[in-house]
Amino acid sequence: MLKLIELVSKETGLDISLKTRKREVVEARALYCFIIKELKPKITFQKIADTLNLNHALIIHLLKMYPIYEDNNDALRENRISITKYFKDKNVDGVSVNEIKLQDKIDFLNEEIKKLTINNHKFEIINNLNKLMKDTLGTEKHELIQLRLDAFYQMNKIKL
Repeated sequence: MLKLIELVSKETGLDISLKTRKREVVEARALYCFIIKELKPKITFQKIADTLNLNHALIIHLLKMYPIYEDNNDALRENRISITKYFKDKNVDGVSVNEIKLQDKIDFLNEEIKKLTINNHKFEIINNLNKLMKDTLGTEKHELIQLRLDAFYQMNKIKL
């Protein structure tokens, strides 16, 4: 992220880490926030804020305002395009943009696998009971299990 701060400062000719409310600096900060969020979508607002020693609420505000700033400032749009091109195939903190996007996809798929595994554990008892019912079909044990499961169901069913 330090590389991006330096690049935004170089492209805009402004020090975005300065504590100032000058329009040009605020817009350049918004540009930085927009690009970092584009490159690393899962980064938190607080992490972005920490890189500039700002409050996370200001980062949220800058991200909301950026499209307006860009609509009214052609130079800002040109800076965004040139910086984005620079990072297209380059590294952000030693990790390529393609690797970041791939890692995001891997994280998403791992979360989906975790959800499926949790759901599978929830129904493991049902699968075991079904197997037991099939294995004991036609025996006295089957009838006893059936009676107990019916009783258990009747005791615990929710009245809607």
